[in-house]
Amino acid sequence: MQRYVIARPSALVLILAAVTTTTSATGPRVITSGKVSREDAISIVNDPDVKAAIDKAFEDSLPQELEARHEEGGWIIENTDTGKLRVQRCSGGPSGDMFMEVCDANLAPNEQAAAFFHTHPGPEVDENNVRWQIDPSPEDRLAVPAENQSDQFGVVRTQNNYMIYDHTYDQ
Repeated sequence: MQRYVIARPSALVLILAAVTTTTSATGPRVITSGKVSREDAISIVNDPDVKAAIDKAFEDSLPQELEARHEEGGWIIENTDTGKLRVQRCSGGPSGDMFMEVCDANLAPNEQAAAFFHTHPGPEVDENNVRWQIDPSPEDRLAVPAENQSDQFGVVRTQNNYMIYDHTYDQ
């Protein structure tokens, strides 16, 4: 069972509702402080093609392999004429490291980047008793350039959750 959680700028993470990976019509509420509404953020993540791409990125991040686990991610891009969504993947991070570079979104004139997503494939505590960052880190929140932060939200796919967050961070 997958769960959606919200992540607030204080880095407090609250579990809002449990849903299966196939739920697409309804879902939990998400708090975003930018131009993307809560309902739109949920709708975008619940899109079957988007969810499948996020799940594929999680699979590609090798969560079951201690030495090979790494972050994967990319952009969720929306066609502003049709509302159709597509996913553009970035290069994954190095094996055994929880870091990846944010690539540029390749946008057509009628497209906008709706969200950046990435994976956190490590468990809270791994096989060697090492603690992994599960919720969005300050670096995750600041990964999108400041001029785009109010228009986009972020998604972190973990072993048990989809975390939907905005790109602001109060230090």
